[in-house]
Amino acid sequence: MQQRASPSLAFAFTRPPVMLPEPTAADGSPIPLLSASTAPNTPHSRATATPHSRAITPVAQSPVHARMQMQAASRPENISVIAPGGGTGINGAVYAELGRDPRFRVEVVGQSRAPYDCYPETWPHGGPAPNLVSFAQDVLNQGVLERTDCLVCGSRGGQVVLPHFWQQRGAAVPPAVVINGGVAMGLPTHVAWPDSAVTFIMIGGQDNFRGNLGCEEYIADTKSRVPPNNSTTSILYVEEMQHMPQATLLSAVLPHLIKAVLLWQADRVDNFREELRHILQAMTSAGWRGRLMYTKAAGSWEEIDFGPYQVGKVSSQAMVQTPEKPAAPIEHTRHDEMKALWRAAVRATAPGGGVPNAKEGNRFAAAAAAAKVMATKREAAAQQRPSLPIPIARGENMLTIPVKAGQGRPRSPADPTPISRALGIARAPYTSPAHSRSPVHCIDMMPPCTPIRA
Repeated sequence: MQQRASPSLAFAFTRPPVMLPEPTAADGSPIPLLSASTAPNTPHSRATATPHSRAITPVAQSPVHARMQMQAASRPENISVIAPGGGTGINGAVYAELGRDPRFRVEVVGQSRAPYDCYPETWPHGGPAPNLVSFAQDVLNQGVLERTDCLVCGSRGGQVVLPHFWQQRGAAVPPAVVINGGVAMGLPTHVAWPDSAVTFIMIGGQDNFRGNLGCEEYIADTKSRVPPNNSTTSILYVEEMQHMPQATLLSAVLPHLIKAVLLWQADRVDNFREELRHILQAMTSAGWRGRLMYTKAAGSWEEIDFGPYQVGKVSSQAMVQTPEKPAAPIEHTRHDEMKALWRAAVRATAPGGGVPNAKEGNRFAAAAAAAKVMATKREAAAQQRPSLPIPIARGENMLTIPVKAGQGRPRSPADPTPISRALGIARAPYTSPAHSRSPVHCIDMMPPCTPIRA
């Protein structure tokens, strides 16, 4: 009898502790740490101050700074990456960078191209154990899920491993980031997708998992796989993404995908939408094109198209019907994997690692195109508005033209950006000086002139 191979935690990326040296003065004497009794701008500190005391100016903390302090004080989230299909080889540097983030502790579970890295017997090219089903069961037996806060799986890991977790553990499975969307495609076996599962699916327009479907059909088919009673699923479609996601793309969004599902799991919806805003910012600034979707309620989707410096909601009329289900499941064989690795290597040698707006000229052209599109929309909206009302009120040699509330003032940096408006995020309580520096935001800064001299 052939002995079944057992997976192991191949390696873990962790951030080593940083030891800060004890502060010393210029003469080498130690500086006492700041305590409650010596806090700046308190009655005690003002009473004991001397002409040689250091001036300490209290600075109001922004929400971002406070959030970073809370993250540093809390324990890191345990992230388990399923190696088979997860791209831990070609994108190993991305996972290593993720492991250096103090918010996460990353463990890679199993090994790609191991004896168990093959489809089970229910698949056209599958075989008996050891296979991905036996691997998934061994992972459960080792108690990996009990010490995991978020799963990351891709390709066949999403097709076989995650469905087995759901079948065996149901709603007890941690939130998952599913690269290539393997769990949301035609599979030979039923997927016991829990209604309460929190999932972020990332799919690509250049992925062979797309099959022969068009862009809109592929998106509609992926959405149709989500249970109708599930209200915690997001989908990120990137038109330029290959089966092996470009390292620059994955590095830009993976931390936000993970934080998004963790916040959604904790029912922190406002923070979840903030992570979506970061994802859209990363996509638009780098020039990626695609669509971000998430369930705002069971069976109800919010969809946002994005491109270079552009975002916009998708109307319900523009959504296409679900295509017919394919007859046979799509497998990612060893031959397909070699082709995907070759394409990923070629793309990695391109300028900027395949980022559309890697060159400064491309970024300028994209910003100019976005400005032109927004100007066209503004002109179309102006043509639909009625002409000047009659009679026109006159007073002191002035024409008073009624305008809508809020149109007669300059835009404030605290006003929501186009991305925030698309996500339904209200006026920001705190803004940094760089808030209004993006090309899209600057376009909206010119206010209409309300008074016109006669």
